[in-house]
Amino acid sequence: MRSGTIIVVLAAVAGMAGFLLGGWLSMKPSDTLREGMRYEDMQLPDLEGRSRSLSEFDGKVRLVNFWATWCPPCVRELPMLGQLQYRLRERGLVIIGISDESAEQVRPFVKRYAAEFLHLLDHSGTNLSQRYGNLRSVLPYTVLIDAEGEIVWRHSGMLVEQDLLQRLEPLLQSP
Repeated sequence: MRSGTIIVVLAAVAGMAGFLLGGWLSMKPSDTLREGMRYEDMQLPDLEGRSRSLSEFDGKVRLVNFWATWCPPCVRELPMLGQLQYRLRERGLVIIGISDESAEQVRPFVKRYAAEFLHLLDHSGTNLSQRYGNLRSVLPYTVLIDAEGEIVWRHSGMLVEQDLLQRLEPLLQSP
């Protein structure tokens, strides 16, 4: 390869890295939604392509879980989230999984891991999870929104069921 070509390729790679890093660094904590703030509504397609929004579930407790099929901790917590949705649905819990992958990629995981809750597809990259405070784009990333629409908790990493239940219990309707 000629040295001129190498320089052009290196400049392009450096430019792309700078662009991506600049976008990541430009998101400041003050730009994100935090505990005590009202959630920001979103319109995203579900696995069937229908447009859905968080506001459909106003008056219910919403657990929003950002995940990916390539993320082992995300996949490990799917069955637990599916069981929680089944057990706590009648008490006002709605679990919403958000992935940036295609419906064709997500559907087999939903079926295999019995993750029977609403799944939405975010094709904007990591911008939405960053808006909700996930500045480092860690997965899984979870946001708990109470029935009044206030963000009450954010968590980076795999969920522990007992800890999650302790946070959910005071927000849910009595059995």
